[in-house]
Amino acid sequence: RPGHVLLNGFELEVPKGKIDANKFVLTYNGSLYATQPIEDILSVIRRLIVDDKAPIELHFPGAAFDPIQKKRIEESAHDIMDRITITDRIPKEDVLQLQANSDALLMVSHSNMKGVPSSKLYEYLCFEKPIVQYPNDFDIVESTLKETGLGICSSSKEELYATIKKLVDQKFGKSEENLEPNTIAIQSYSRRMQTKVLAELLTKIEGGNV
Repeated sequence: RPGHVLLNGFELEVPKGKIDANKFVLTYNGSLYATQPIEDILSVIRRLIVDDKAPIELHFPGAAFDPIQKKRIEESAHDIMDRITITDRIPKEDVLQLQANSDALLMVSHSNMKGVPSSKLYEYLCFEKPIVQYPNDFDIVESTLKETGLGICSSSKEELYATIKKLVDQKFGKSEENLEPNTIAIQSYSRRMQTKVLAELLTKIEGGNV
């Protein structure tokens, strides 16, 4: 039968960010799962730090909650752990501040899986910062990021390397191209707007139009 989709959306007051002018901060919020290829991303980050001398810091708030996933990060990035922070779960206000202080946010999709956006996608949107997706899911995450003008989707490690390098270069004045957030599209993912969609749908159902 025909159906309708209501999104989780976001309902957050975003704190004011404190951006460090001397480094590029990339943050992944929350849990990691075995189906997420974090090793690929860490190998790209390592290349940028070691070979390109990029001043990158990578934060994983909450990832240490699962010791297996914490170990995956530590083993894959053992020689650049001075640039990586992994924490247990921390208060929500601290997570929001950390994201606000970041230059970009990381969206790690699940390998060979579609339609798994996770709640962090919608939380990320309200910060109106670049969202780096890898691997490209060619589904709801990609379409959401393109619609909002915030996402850079990579299908290979070479694409991911070029993506992050461009963001770093933009910050330090070596490139002038920037993302242009679509604020109207972003706001459509707020829970207020999603509630409005639900109310309109219920009105149509009551009127026999759905």
